[in-house]
Amino acid sequence: MPRRVAADFAVVPIDKIDRPPPPEDIPEAAAAIWRAVISNMRPTWFSPENFALLQTYCVLTVEKKRLEAAFSRLEDVVHNPNYERLIARHDKVATQALAHARALRLTPRANATNREARDPLRGMQKPWEL
Repeated sequence: MPRRVAADFAVVPIDKIDRPPPPEDIPEAAAAIWRAVISNMRPTWFSPENFALLQTYCVLTVEKKRLEAAFSRLEDVVHNPNYERLIARHDKVATQALAHARALRLTPRANATNREARDPLRGMQKPWEL
């Protein structure tokens, strides 16, 4: 049997990555969002203490989509008495969902790990390059 280097044992096969399943008590639409978010982030991005926050984010996103669908069903937007109520509710839910996404570092700006992406002087010439 050939000898194996230590690096061979440090590599985790891609099929062995454990992604947490959605909680059983959330609706299927929220569970689909959970799976999409979990699958698009690094495997260790979420830990069990973040699951409640992620669950709330998924439920808020489903509610936001439901309110957007209600907007599309309104016929006379200008004279509809429900319009202002729907707008206020949508704004509140969207703001909460965005706050949760930022707290979970799901937004592109929040999860930029590249040093160059965080560099405010990126693209500017250095004094010695002038």
